Amino acid sequence: MATVSLRSEESAPPELKAVFAEMREHFGLDEIHNGAKAFVYRPEVLQQAWDNYKEAEKTWGKETLLLINLAVAMERNCTYAINFNTAMLKQLGYEDSKIENVVHLISSAAQRYDYVNGLQIESDVTPDTVARKMAA
Repeated sequence: MATVSLRSEESAPPELKAVFAEMREHFGLDEIHNGAKAFVYRPEVLQQAWDNYKEAEKTWGKETLLLINLAVAMERNCTYAINFNTAMLKQLGYEDSKIENVVHLISSAAQRYDYVNGLQIESDVTPDTVARKMAA
Protein backbone atom coordinates (compact mmCIF):
# COMPACT_ATOMS: atom_id res chain seq x y z
CA MET A 1 0.00 0.00 0.00
CA ALA A 2 1.31 3.44 -0.91
CA THR A 3 2.43 5.72 1.90
CA VAL A 4 1.00 8.76 0.08
CA SER A 5 -2.16 9.34 -1.90
CA LEU A 6 -1.73 9.40 -5.64
CA ARG A 7 -3.50 12.19 -7.42
CA SER A 8 -5.18 11.74 -10.74
CA GLU A 9 -3.40 12.82 -13.86
CA GLU A 10 -6.14 15.38 -14.44
CA SER A 11 -5.38 17.10 -11.12
CA ALA A 12 -1.66 17.39 -11.86
CA PRO A 13 -0.12 20.82 -12.47
CA PRO A 14 0.10 21.84 -16.16
CA GLU A 15 3.87 21.34 -16.40
CA LEU A 16 3.48 17.80 -15.12
CA LYS A 17 0.62 17.08 -17.52
CA ALA A 18 2.98 17.92 -20.38
CA VAL A 19 5.58 15.46 -19.09
CA PHE A 20 2.89 12.82 -18.61
CA ALA A 21 1.72 13.30 -22.20
CA GLU A 22 5.28 12.86 -23.50
CA MET A 23 5.76 9.73 -21.41
CA ARG A 24 2.47 8.20 -22.56
CA GLU A 25 3.39 8.77 -26.18
CA HIS A 26 6.99 7.62 -25.75
CA PHE A 27 6.17 4.37 -23.98
CA GLY A 28 2.88 3.70 -25.79
CA LEU A 29 0.84 3.90 -22.60
CA ASP A 30 -2.92 4.42 -22.42
CA GLU A 31 -2.52 6.11 -19.06
CA ILE A 32 0.39 7.26 -16.96
CA HIS A 33 1.69 4.70 -14.50
CA ASN A 34 1.53 5.16 -10.73
CA GLY A 35 5.30 5.51 -10.41
CA ALA A 36 5.16 8.72 -12.42
CA LYS A 37 1.99 9.92 -10.68
CA ALA A 38 3.86 9.86 -7.37
CA PHE A 39 5.86 12.83 -8.65
CA VAL A 40 2.89 15.20 -8.40
CA TYR A 41 4.51 16.10 -5.09
CA ARG A 42 7.81 16.99 -6.79
CA PRO A 43 7.18 17.84 -10.46
CA GLU A 44 10.70 19.26 -10.87
CA VAL A 45 12.19 15.88 -9.94
CA LEU A 46 10.11 14.06 -12.56
CA GLN A 47 11.01 16.68 -15.18
CA GLN A 48 14.71 16.25 -14.43
CA ALA A 49 14.45 12.44 -14.41
CA TRP A 50 12.50 12.47 -17.69
CA ASP A 51 15.03 14.82 -19.34
CA ASN A 52 17.86 12.56 -18.14
CA TYR A 53 16.06 9.47 -19.44
CA LYS A 54 15.52 10.99 -22.90
CA GLU A 55 19.15 12.08 -23.10
CA ALA A 56 20.40 8.65 -22.01
CA GLU A 57 18.13 6.96 -24.54
CA LYS A 58 19.59 9.11 -27.32
CA THR A 59 23.05 7.92 -26.29
CA TRP A 60 22.35 4.25 -25.56
CA GLY A 61 19.08 3.43 -27.32
CA LYS A 62 15.81 2.30 -25.79
CA GLU A 63 16.68 -1.40 -25.46
CA THR A 64 20.05 -0.85 -23.76
CA LEU A 65 18.59 1.72 -21.39
CA LEU A 66 15.75 -0.63 -20.41
CA LEU A 67 18.29 -3.38 -19.75
CA ILE A 68 20.37 -1.04 -17.58
CA ASN A 69 17.23 0.07 -15.74
CA LEU A 70 16.21 -3.55 -15.18
CA ALA A 71 19.64 -4.34 -13.72
CA VAL A 72 19.43 -1.34 -11.37
CA ALA A 73 15.86 -2.25 -10.40
CA MET A 74 16.97 -5.77 -9.54
CA GLU A 75 19.94 -4.49 -7.55
CA ARG A 76 17.69 -2.06 -5.66
CA ASN A 77 15.04 -4.76 -5.21
CA CYS A 78 12.38 -2.48 -6.72
CA THR A 79 9.50 -4.69 -7.82
CA TYR A 80 7.72 -1.74 -9.39
CA ALA A 81 10.67 -0.89 -11.67
CA ILE A 82 11.35 -4.55 -12.45
CA ASN A 83 7.77 -4.94 -13.65
CA PHE A 84 7.83 -1.70 -15.63
CA ASN A 85 11.10 -2.39 -17.42
CA THR A 86 10.12 -6.00 -18.12
CA ALA A 87 6.84 -4.81 -19.63
CA MET A 88 8.71 -2.32 -21.81
CA LEU A 89 11.13 -5.02 -22.97
CA LYS A 90 8.14 -7.19 -23.89
CA GLN A 91 6.86 -4.27 -25.98
CA LEU A 92 10.17 -4.44 -27.84
CA GLY A 93 9.53 -8.10 -28.61
CA TYR A 94 11.35 -9.81 -25.74
CA GLU A 95 9.84 -13.20 -25.03
CA ASP A 96 9.84 -14.81 -21.58
CA SER A 97 12.90 -16.91 -22.39
CA LYS A 98 14.94 -13.84 -23.35
CA ILE A 99 13.84 -11.95 -20.24
CA GLU A 100 14.76 -14.97 -18.09
CA ASN A 101 18.16 -15.04 -19.79
CA VAL A 102 18.74 -11.34 -19.04
CA VAL A 103 17.66 -11.79 -15.41
CA HIS A 104 20.00 -14.78 -15.13
CA LEU A 105 22.89 -12.76 -16.57
CA ILE A 106 22.27 -9.87 -14.16
CA SER A 107 21.90 -12.23 -11.20
CA SER A 108 25.08 -14.10 -12.13
CA ALA A 109 27.05 -10.86 -12.41
CA ALA A 110 25.73 -9.68 -9.04
CA GLN A 111 26.69 -13.00 -7.46
CA ARG A 112 30.25 -12.79 -8.81
CA TYR A 113 30.65 -9.20 -7.64
CA ASP A 114 29.23 -9.98 -4.20
CA TYR A 115 31.62 -12.92 -3.87
CA VAL A 116 34.74 -10.94 -4.82
CA ASN A 117 33.62 -7.95 -2.75
CA GLY A 118 32.93 -10.17 0.26
CA LEU A 119 36.47 -11.52 0.05
CA GLN A 120 37.77 -7.97 -0.23
CA ILE A 121 40.03 -8.90 -3.13
CA GLU A 122 42.37 -6.04 -4.05
CA SER A 123 41.67 -4.88 -7.58
CA ASP A 124 44.45 -5.22 -10.10
CA VAL A 125 42.24 -4.09 -12.97
CA THR A 126 41.87 -0.43 -13.91
CA PRO A 127 40.92 1.26 -17.18
CA ASP A 128 44.62 1.95 -17.68
CA THR A 129 45.78 -1.66 -17.17
CA VAL A 130 43.04 -2.99 -19.42
CA ALA A 131 43.94 -0.48 -22.14
CA ARG A 132 47.60 -1.54 -21.99
CA LYS A 133 46.70 -5.24 -22.18
CA MET A 134 44.33 -4.67 -25.11
CA ALA A 135 46.96 -2.63 -26.99
CA ALA A 136 49.57 -5.39 -26.62
